[in-house]
Amino acid sequence: MYFFCTQMIDAKASGIEHAMMKRLKVFQANQQHAMILTRDYNREYHRNLKINHF
Repeated sequence: MYFFCTQMIDAKASGIEHAMMKRLKVFQANQQHAMILTRDYNREYHRNLKINHF
């Protein structure tokens, strides 16, 4: 399994976080197990993913 680590995903994600989300989609499209791992808790995490079109 592959883990993509970041501090957190905000509503205005950085370029690195956008690349990480695109990379996760590529891995999932190729049936590879991968997930995003965030260091800090953010109760708006799911809302922020929708804002970033993920």
